[in-house]
Amino acid sequence: MRYARENGRLPEWEELLSSAARLQQILPEAVLVGGTAAAIHAEHRFSLDADHVLTDLRVRFDAVLQQLESVALATHLGADSTGEALRSFDRRYPQESGESALQQLQAQLANPLRYDLDELDLSEYRDLAPQWQDWGRVKAACGRMAVAVFDHVCEVE
Repeated sequence: MRYARENGRLPEWEELLSSAARLQQILPEAVLVGGTAAAIHAEHRFSLDADHVLTDLRVRFDAVLQQLESVALATHLGADSTGEALRSFDRRYPQESGESALQQLQAQLANPLRYDLDELDLSEYRDLAPQWQDWGRVKAACGRMAVAVFDHVCEVE
């Protein structure tokens, strides 16, 4: 503390830790990784950087990509073909609870989630067709797919 009082600022190491702690408050799910994490734990060296990762970022990205791919394929196939393709969904994916996997899929399509990707910019997805670069359009197409599947299942039964 004497150093901070004399110079008006913290030593670099304490600034690093303070900065890492602030980031941890903003993103509590972030995990400190890399050399700094090892240096703090093993106390074997001095590190002047702090690397954080979001452990579920891949899951979030994959979920959005899966929604995009599903709705794009369904749109390409059309309502009848999509409904027919999903006809055996419950048989192929039986649930331990006995509930309908297809109904769960329809509910998820009716209200697709972006997994808290507040700054989701689909135009940054590599080679994504322009009609799928707007989340509102993707969400609307998911809703249409849910209705089409429901209508097809009701007609078949």
